[in-house]
Amino acid sequence: MNFPTHLDLIVPTFKALRLMGGSATPSEIAQKVIELENFSEDIQNEPQKGDGYRTKLEYRLAWSRTYMRKYLNAIEVKSRGLWSLTSDGFKVDTSNPEALIELVNKNKREENKNNKTGHQSENEE
Repeated sequence: MNFPTHLDLIVPTFKALRLMGGSATPSEIAQKVIELENFSEDIQNEPQKGDGYRTKLEYRLAWSRTYMRKYLNAIEVKSRGLWSLTSDGFKVDTSNPEALIELVNKNKREENKNNKTGHQSENEE
């Protein structure tokens, strides 16, 4: 089974949130991503090792949301359990998933570099 990574799930998460009006709970996002990507029962139900309450897919979707928030400034938690696209998030171009993933990785490398040198990123100033 070829299981999607958290990076693979970023574009489907954008699509799901946009189709749901820009805000949704993690459970709603997961259900819409499953529908959009037509994931098999095996992918939907595989348990996450060491996590007794989430599936592997739910776990990776949580990481994709974290990366979208931290490295793209694309989503935020408006209230407990409700994730919403930011104004930047509505503008993100998802037509080239590889370029979007590279942008995430570039922003992550930059943040890691800044953390090592003691500089703050623009988002932290």
